[in-house]
Amino acid sequence: MNCVPGFAECTLLWKVAAGLFLFWLTRAALEDHRTGRVSNGIWLGAMLFWMPFALVASSDGFPLEPILFWMLQQILFSRFYGRADCHAFSCIGFYLWGMGLGLAAYLLYMLFTLLFMGAVQLLKGNVNREGNLRTPIPFLPYILLGFCGILVWIFR
Repeated sequence: MNCVPGFAECTLLWKVAAGLFLFWLTRAALEDHRTGRVSNGIWLGAMLFWMPFALVASSDGFPLEPILFWMLQQILFSRFYGRADCHAFSCIGFYLWGMGLGLAAYLLYMLFTLLFMGAVQLLKGNVNREGNLRTPIPFLPYILLGFCGILVWIFR
């Protein structure tokens, strides 16, 4: 069952799934913040749960758009940020697909998250003249905040 348009059809199952995914994403963000790395076990658990769940729970048929988004993350965007960040965006893409949103929504979410992180780092003075970060920072906490914002919008 999809939650678009108007998100009136959102089920308890989707909300519980969002809570579970938030748990995984929070664990990853905390680990990224503490150590600068995220163990593969966190992503293996999230992907083994989330992708099959989205496939079963969605009525949209074959998940071409989230698979394309996953490929873009792994092939193109992994050059710009860490592999754990790519995994997080990929899982979120499957969630958004399951909710009935398309590739444009995944890309807009990713762009919003990047712009938000950039603005915060600019205000903190952590951006040099070339537009790069002076000191590397964990990106997953920003991905988590962006996902929380999406959930507030979806389940409003």
